[in-house]
Amino acid sequence: MRLIFIIAFCLNIFFVGGFKYMIGMIRSLQLILHLPIMTVIFPSNVMMFFNIVIPIVMFDIFENEQGIGP
Repeated sequence: MRLIFIIAFCLNIFFVGGFKYMIGMIRSLQLILHLPIMTVIFPSNVMMFFNIVIPIVMFDIFENEQGIGP
């Protein structure tokens, strides 16, 4: 998913309208990923999916190789 986000970001130069749909999808995922804060109980496979998607939704697509920050 990170690769898809990076490719969509790069293709935004050539295809102007497509990136706004990608950002809209990520914004809706941000709302969904706030549900565990409200102690909504999810199955384990959904929580595993959340762990994969959270870095993408929070726009943390680049690896932190220096170990700086949280």
